[in-house]
Amino acid sequence: MTPTGERGPDDPTADTLLDDLPSSLDVVERPDERAPDPEPDPTAPPTDPVSRRRRRAMLIGAVLGVVALAAGTVAAIELQSGDSSRTEPDVLGPGIATAQVELRALTARVTVIGDVAASGDAVVTVSGAPDGPGVVTATGTAAGATVDEGDVLAEVDGRPIFLIGGATPVFRDLGPGDEGTDVGQLQEALIRLGVLTGEPTGVFDAATQAAMAELYTAAGYESLGPSDDDLVALDAARTAVDDAQRALNDAEIRVSEAGDDLPTATILQLDADVAAAQAAVTAARSDAADALAGPQAALTEAERVRDEIAATVTELERRLASAQRRLDDGTDADGDPLSQDQLAELADEVAALGTELEGQREVAGVSRAVVAQRAAEVADVRRRTDDVIRAAEARLGAARAARSAANSAPDTSAQRAAVADAEEVLRRAQEALTELERSVGPRWPADELVALDDLPRTVRSVADVGSPADGEIVVVANGEVTVRATVPPSDRELLDVGLVARLLDDQLGIDADAEVVSLADEPGTSTTDRPVDADRFEITVRSVGSVPDVPPSRRIRIEIPVAETRGEVFVVPVAALAAGLDDTTRITVIAPDGSTRSVRVVAGLVADGLVTVDPVGDELTTNDRVVIGADRTAEPVVEDGP
Repeated sequence: MTPTGERGPDDPTADTLLDDLPSSLDVVERPDERAPDPEPDPTAPPTDPVSRRRRRAMLIGAVLGVVALAAGTVAAIELQSGDSSRTEPDVLGPGIATAQVELRALTARVTVIGDVAASGDAVVTVSGAPDGPGVVTATGTAAGATVDEGDVLAEVDGRPIFLIGGATPVFRDLGPGDEGTDVGQLQEALIRLGVLTGEPTGVFDAATQAAMAELYTAAGYESLGPSDDDLVALDAARTAVDDAQRALNDAEIRVSEAGDDLPTATILQLDADVAAAQAAVTAARSDAADALAGPQAALTEAERVRDEIAATVTELERRLASAQRRLDDGTDADGDPLSQDQLAELADEVAALGTELEGQREVAGVSRAVVAQRAAEVADVRRRTDDVIRAAEARLGAARAARSAANSAPDTSAQRAAVADAEEVLRRAQEALTELERSVGPRWPADELVALDDLPRTVRSVADVGSPADGEIVVVANGEVTVRATVPPSDRELLDVGLVARLLDDQLGIDADAEVVSLADEPGTSTTDRPVDADRFEITVRSVGSVPDVPPSRRIRIEIPVAETRGEVFVVPVAALAAGLDDTTRITVIAPDGSTRSVRVVAGLVADGLVTVDPVGDELTTNDRVVIGADRTAEPVVEDGP
């Protein structure tokens, strides 16, 4: 490193070191590991490129200060001045500590110990029955255990409390017809648990009811059916329909008894009846044609297959007869005599044709049976459709007869109006019943469902079995960890809100992603009542995602990467740096052959007791070693006497 005082023209100063470093030693911030930039804060430190360069230069200046301190550890080693090209071997004796030159990437971090802040735990309670609190009848977990989506946390009065993932608290019972984000959240959980397919609709439909029932059954419980209030409302709606139907019947009877006082109204109604009956006849005939289309097509296909098989049988019979004649005559088709081999081949052909003909005749019999069956089906459909057509035609005849008789019928306008009113009342009652029947079904009570985000989580406590369910039944730790610490001004200059960090606790086995969420602008200030030293700045770091249970006030290590090298560079221990007599920074290098040389270097990034070095006018390899001080544990070498 370069000590303070006058510098040569080729020696970089602390203010320009960053710009003069080679590209391999350039210190870079870590934008790929930074969280999204927060909103601009007018009170925050400047973030423009010039300010960032000044801050990085401050970092390098701090690095050189560390290097200057490290140089004192090798004061006992006499370094050569100026000339780094000496060739005479200078073999070091025992008692000298050395270290290997490494080629690697180096990252600088701000490391600090912070206190875990108390986080809000999730407390599971139930509202209780109208006649008093229930009783905890079973527990599905224990303190210290991990719970995840689909687990049963506890059981109250024999009913389960299920856990699902989600940020929307459960605030109501959910049942058929309910809509909302809480329903969509439940459907997403049921999909993740594998009991519901498709996409969330946000509507508690029949598929959601079935998935709920499957989850309850898998856990050994039954889902709750309609409530008592639902059943009472359903009975009332059905009674209203029955009453409306009886009122309509009575009104129609009064029409029949009173006669018709207004023939025009009756004629219009009867004309409508005739038109409706005519439409029914037309529809019946159309339906008959549609109903016959399929069976008729099947019959046609069966007949085609039958005819093809019959043709095959006929062809086989012709070929067999021809072959049999030639075999009997012993001549071929031209009348020439056949040899014994030809006769044997012809006999085999006759046998094969006979076997094939026998099989095809069986198939022909089956095809004829199929044709008969298809014909019977066509006849059955035709008979049924003819009955429907005849019934529609009969209704048409009755309507036409009533229309003919209406000319002499008396006026029943008042009674007809009563019938129309009764029909409207019946229609509304039937619609209300249909709507209620759609909305009545299995329900998921709010007391049997808990939604928490950042699953899985750790259980802090569980109520004892047999205890009243009037308090905390299960307490689940918050999956988010917030840690507060303080840093000196030099570290505060290197930090920004949004930088990624690590939370580390070897004893608890924690190595978690985190993010810097706040930085104090003034020393000695705090966002809480936590005391802060007057010359230090408070920093708050929060975990990203769920972290295993960490007790509040636990001391935990925070590591925040602030700079790194561009790829692999030469790295040596900081203790290897020393000030040369020519006002330069040097290291003593031991070559593989044991010779030593003083190498001028430009020191760069410092981290974990190591420093990056770039040789000036010389070369380094990973086979080289560097002197880092005296090894006081080494045994002195004593030459043997004569």
